[in-house]
Amino acid sequence: VLIKNNRIYNHKLARFYHTTYDVRRSEDVINPRTPHCNVMLLADLRPNGAESLNGAAIHPFLYGRVIGIYHVNVVYIGPGMKGYEAMRFDFLHIRWFQLDIAQAPGALQGRKYCDWASLRLDRLSFPPMAGRGSFSFVDPKLVLRGCHLIPAFSSGKSRPDGIGLSKMSKDSNDWTYYYVNRF
Repeated sequence: VLIKNNRIYNHKLARFYHTTYDVRRSEDVINPRTPHCNVMLLADLRPNGAESLNGAAIHPFLYGRVIGIYHVNVVYIGPGMKGYEAMRFDFLHIRWFQLDIAQAPGALQGRKYCDWASLRLDRLSFPPMAGRGSFSFVDPKLVLRGCHLIPAFSSGKSRPDGIGLSKMSKDSNDWTYYYVNRF
């Protein structure tokens, strides 16, 4: 794969369309420079998938914070090449959240994941930045919609001094935990 003109293009907004509960079309606008930057995707529910605990799927969704929206024009030059025409490839730079297993009542009660019967909000946190899988690139077509996360104010900020590890991930104002607003 060759990147045409050695350029990656940055975008300020991404728009995701979805169907609401009352069968209407709605739009989520994601802007990495505002609090409206969180998205949800379907999790890999196969055994030993991305969100599994002892081989059993524990949650149907993945949550992430969009820290960059990009596109690149690429030319494929490998086997099966059809020509030298550039194709646009869109991608998001994501910082992943992890589900707080200790807070997940469904997992504690033997259910596959937190469900409506638990009457509790799912609690998320950021994994360590140096950890494998904390960041990745995602095809925007895999995003279900934007999501609203509520900071767990009682747990405080993860960096009380306000000094983050990375300017790109904007972690200086992160809270220790977030609740997924699903009700």
